[in-house]
Amino acid sequence: MQRAPLGLTGIEMSRLGIGAIQASHWPSANIPLADTIGELERLKEEGTIRAIGESNWMEPEWEELGDPSRVDSLQPAYSLLWRSIETNVLPLCRRYNIAVLPYSPLCQGLLAGRFMRLEDIPNDSRRSNRRLQPDIFPRVLEVVNVLKEVAAKYGKTLAQTALRWLLDQEGISAVIVGMSHREQVDENLGALDWRLESVDLQRLSDISWPLSAGLGPWDTLWGWHPKKNEEVGFVLKGVEMQRRFN
Repeated sequence: MQRAPLGLTGIEMSRLGIGAIQASHWPSANIPLADTIGELERLKEEGTIRAIGESNWMEPEWEELGDPSRVDSLQPAYSLLWRSIETNVLPLCRRYNIAVLPYSPLCQGLLAGRFMRLEDIPNDSRRSNRRLQPDIFPRVLEVVNVLKEVAAKYGKTLAQTALRWLLDQEGISAVIVGMSHREQVDENLGALDWRLESVDLQRLSDISWPLSAGLGPWDTLWGWHPKKNEEVGFVLKGVEMQRRFN
């Protein structure tokens, strides 16, 4: 078996004062998943990690693994604007009681109403976001405009309403949100302790689904996947894109 590179050793963890590692990362293009999961199971048994959590697994990874019960949690990109896990992956996670913790729930600020024109987008990694491309952006704005109407009905912000829609999806355990200001913490907390009426939940689902209907298992929000590096041809850009999720 090829030993999977899992980052920190026990000595390094002790030096940093870390008692346990919480999760894992992207699927490797070179190491079989069985080897990676086998190593994680060993670390879990010895107490170095508390659970086995994977990120960005789609149908090919689950099929390769074979036994989904070996994984405790999944961190996928998931929002009103990126719903590729709904077809097969989210139902599988519900079936095997795998915790689902979406990241990029606001699609890098789009669902907070931060960018209403392409000219407003900073010249940084967000330029690679597939929902911020000229050919798709008008359809994104249609979703945002309906989101505005629903948010106004409840007296909530766009971000709170987008997060509430996500939390109301069956099988979602929690949502990973990013923030750069303390005020955003308070705003994000405003997504809790209320529910969308079924008619509004369905309205948001209906307006947003066409954007995700054609997505396949190799599609990612940033157009990059480690198993497709050679085809895509911008590995370093892909690494940079992983640094900004919300």
